[in-house]
Amino acid sequence: MLLDADITITQSDTALPGLRLLLDTEALLQTLRRLPRFADTCSLSVTYLRYKPRTSCVAALELVSAAGERCHYYANALTTERFKQTWRRRRYQKLVTAEDPFAPSALAAFALILFHPLNDPVISHLRPLYQSSATNMWSGLLPPTQTSAITWRLLRYKPERRFIAALDTPKGRYAVLRCCHPSAFANMLAGATLGASMGHTRILGHDARRQLLLTQWQAGDILCPEQHPQWQPNALGQTGETLAKIHQSALTLPTRRTITDEIQALQNVLNTLSFIYPAEEIRFRQLARQIAQALPRCASTSTLIHGDFSLDQVVHAADQSLCFLDWDHAACGSPLLDLATLQARLELQVIEQTVTQAQADQAVSCFLSGYAAHATPETQQSLAHLTWYVATRLLCLATEPFRKRSPRWPEQIEALLSRAAHYVAQAQTSAIRRPTDRLLTLTDPGYVANPMRQALSLPEEAQWLKAEVIRHKPGRRALIAYQWTLPGRTAPMTVLGKYRAKGVDHASFAKQRALWRSGFDTSSSVSVPEPLAVMDAEQLWLQRKVSAQLLTELLLPDSHDLRLLGEKVGASLAALHQNQALRELSADKQWTISDEAAVLRQCLTLAATLRPQWAARIKQVLAGCERLATSLVPSASTAIHRDFYPDQVMIYAQPPRNVVLLDFDLCCIGCPAIDAGNYLAHIQELALRQFGDIQALSVHEAAFIQAFLAHSPTVSAPEIQALTTLSLARHIFLSTQFSQRTPTTQALLHICEGRLHTSSRQSSDYL
Repeated sequence: MLLDADITITQSDTALPGLRLLLDTEALLQTLRRLPRFADTCSLSVTYLRYKPRTSCVAALELVSAAGERCHYYANALTTERFKQTWRRRRYQKLVTAEDPFAPSALAAFALILFHPLNDPVISHLRPLYQSSATNMWSGLLPPTQTSAITWRLLRYKPERRFIAALDTPKGRYAVLRCCHPSAFANMLAGATLGASMGHTRILGHDARRQLLLTQWQAGDILCPEQHPQWQPNALGQTGETLAKIHQSALTLPTRRTITDEIQALQNVLNTLSFIYPAEEIRFRQLARQIAQALPRCASTSTLIHGDFSLDQVVHAADQSLCFLDWDHAACGSPLLDLATLQARLELQVIEQTVTQAQADQAVSCFLSGYAAHATPETQQSLAHLTWYVATRLLCLATEPFRKRSPRWPEQIEALLSRAAHYVAQAQTSAIRRPTDRLLTLTDPGYVANPMRQALSLPEEAQWLKAEVIRHKPGRRALIAYQWTLPGRTAPMTVLGKYRAKGVDHASFAKQRALWRSGFDTSSSVSVPEPLAVMDAEQLWLQRKVSAQLLTELLLPDSHDLRLLGEKVGASLAALHQNQALRELSADKQWTISDEAAVLRQCLTLAATLRPQWAARIKQVLAGCERLATSLVPSASTAIHRDFYPDQVMIYAQPPRNVVLLDFDLCCIGCPAIDAGNYLAHIQELALRQFGDIQALSVHEAAFIQAFLAHSPTVSAPEIQALTTLSLARHIFLSTQFSQRTPTTQALLHICEGRLHTSSRQSSDYL
C-alpha cells in the first residue's frame, strides 16, 4: 500500500511511469501475476531500492511461490525513452525470441523491465551459477576436486552493484563468493588482501576478468543484534579493543577519506532526500551546514580505517577471537569514522525497534571504553570530536528507511534527523564545556608540534621548546605562545597561536596579511605582527611575536613620553583607517552610529537593573546619549578597527618608538571617529581606575586628538568628543562586570552626566 509520502513522490516524478508500481508492492504483485512466469507467486518483498529521481528506480525483489520456493529478480523503472532503447537491445531480444526461461520481461505500460540476476548487465558472469554448468563458475577459483559438490545460497544482492553468495559443501559452509561492478573490483580485491594480511579473512581465489572473489567462510557468531539471538550489548569491549589495534596498524592504503568526502556524502544524501521527503529538507540542510562548519575543526590523525564498520561486520569466532569482514571501503582517514559508523547504525536499529535505546547506549559505552583503553594518546584526544562524526553518519543514513522500504519510512527519516540534531546540540555544548581539554592538546608537542612544523616550513633541526597560554576566554578564545629553537640562531623563535573555539578566523588572518603586505611591516613607523600560517585542524592561526611593550603599561601620569605616544598612536590609527587593502576586505561589514547606540542601550538597560539605586540616573544618561547619537552627522566612512583601545597597541622600546597595531577581527566600514572616541574613553577610564583622576593622562589625550585630526581631514573634534561620551557611558555597564572596576561606577555616572549636561540627583565625593 502506498503511503502519502510515496504518492507525493510519484506525483512529483512523472518521468518514471513505473515508479508508482515499484513503491506499491501489492499493486506490483498483482501486476506480475498476470505474467505466466509469475502466475503462482503468492508474496513479494522489495529488499533493496536505488532511486535516481527522473532517471531510474531499481528494486531488488524476493518472490515466493505457492510451493514456498524463493527466487530473486529486479525491476528497473525507466523513462519512456530509455525503456524503449533498453528493451530493443539485441541481447535481450535474442533471449526473448529464444524463450529463455530467464529472459527479461517488459511491462511496457509502466516503462519497466524485469531482470533475473543472471541477466544483470553489469554483473554479467552469473549465468553458470544458475544453470547446470555451475562447476564452470569455479574454474580457476577452486581445485577441480572441490567443485562438483558445491551448492550455493544467495546472501545479498544489489542489482548492477554487488552479488554475494555462500558456498556449501557436504561438510558445511565453505566459502563466500562475491561479484561486483567492474569499477569496484580493484577495491574489493585490495580490501580482501588487506583483511587477509591482518588475519581477518583468507582469499581462496579470484578472477579479475569476471570480477569474482572467493574467500573462506568465517565461522562464528555475527555480533549484529539482528543476527545474534543472544546479543549482549555489554560484551562489545573486545570489539573496541580490536578496532583500536587496527587503527594503530603500520599498513597504509593509497585511498584517502577526507572531511571533504564526508561533506560531499551529505550533499549526495540531500539530493535524494529533497526529492523523496522534502518536508525534512530544510532541517537536513541546517544540520549539514552546522556539521560542514564543524568538521574541519575536528582534528584527528589519519590511520588505517575499515571504512564501513558496523556490528554486522564483526564475527566472534570459536577461539574467542574477533574477525572483521568486508574491507572494500578500507582507506586512510580519521579513526572517528569507524566509531561513528557503528554508533549511527545502532541508532538506526533503535529507530527500527531492533534494540532499545538503553541497549544501544550500553553497547556504545562498552565499545568506546574498550577502544579508548587501547587507543593512542592522539586518538584519545580526538574522541572529543566523535559526536560530530556520529551526527554526520546519522545524516548519511537519512534515506536508508526509504531504500529498505520500511512501512514507516517517513517517521524513521524524521527520527534519524532528530537524533542527528541531538548529537549536533550535544557537540556544540561539549565544545563549550571542554576548553581546558582543548588547551591541553594545543600545548602538547605530541599533538601540535608536527603540524606546526609543517605549517611554518621549519627545518627538521628545529626543536620545540615550550608552549604557554597567554590569554584564555573559556569556550571562546585563547592566545598561546610557542617557542622553537632554530639552527644557527641563539635566540628562540616565538610565534603566537590564536585559537578560536568555533574555528580559525580566516577573515582576521586575511586582513592582517593584507595590512602586512601593503606597508604595515617592520620597515614602517606603524606595523602589524607578521601573519605566518593557518592551522585549520587545530583551530589556530599563527603570527610572529613582536618584541614590544603594551601601550597600557607605558601610560603613567609622570611619563615624559605621554605626548610622543599620543602623537604616534593618533597618526597610526589614521593610517589604518586609510588603508585601501583593509577597506576592501572589510567592505562586507558596516557599523553605524545607530549600531553604537543600540549596543549602548542594551548595556545601560542592564546596568540600571544591576544597580537599582542609580537606575533613574542611568536611564537619564541613556536618554541623553540617544539624543546625542541622533544629532550626530558622521564623517565619511573608512575602514575602522571597531575595538581600538590601549591593549591593542604595542610600542617598540628603541627610538623612534614605532607602533604595532593588533587584533583586526572586528574591522568593518564605519565612522572613523568611533575608533578615536573609543580609544579616548578607555584612556579616561584607565586614568580614573588606576590613578583616581580622569585627567591624569590628558596630555596623552590631547596629543592623540591633535595627531589624529591632522591625518584625518574629514573628522571634526566635536564628533570625536561626542563619540567619546557615548563610549564612556558604556563603561558604566562595564564597571558592573569586573570587580576591580566596581569602585568607578558612580564616578563614571557623574562624569557622563556632566558631559551630557545633565544634573546629578546626588552629590558625593566619588574620587
